[in-house]
Amino acid sequence: MLIDLLLLMYRFIFLFLDVLTQLQLAQRARGGYRTRQRWMYSTGLLVSQLMVRSLQRYQQFSLGLAARGFNGNFHLYSWLA
Repeated sequence: MLIDLLLLMYRFIFLFLDVLTQLQLAQRARGGYRTRQRWMYSTGLLVSQLMVRSLQRYQQFSLGLAARGFNGNFHLYSWLA
């Protein structure tokens, strides 16, 4: 069960980082980090959009798991007994 939880956490870390890099790239392309004031404003937008888009990606991931038959329970089978 611990390995399954670690794999899910690993996947969510990379979903989070993917969203972060996409948002930063878009902001840099639009000149979002030119001045100190602009940098602060862009960082605030980045944090807010990061939360929104990460939750959207999580919902898509959960929908994909549900489509594959995952109902929220991990079934552990003992191969020693």
